[in-house]
Amino acid sequence: MKILAFDTSTNSCSVAVKNGNILVQKRNYDSKKHGEMLIPLIAEVLEDAKLPINQLDAIAFGEGP
Repeated sequence: MKILAFDTSTNSCSVAVKNGNILVQKRNYDSKKHGEMLIPLIAEVLEDAKLPINQLDAIAFGEGP
């Protein structure tokens, strides 16, 4: 299963993707830039995992405050 996951509900913006046995994760600790950093972090992890976005099976996210 190919899954993209992200969470922006804390001080860090974290993104991860799992593509078979490959797990790639990135995190940014600037809590005031989640909106600016989320899309670039998603692009980075997908590129590092060699996974086009249209091949994802699922997207998971942290639903927090």
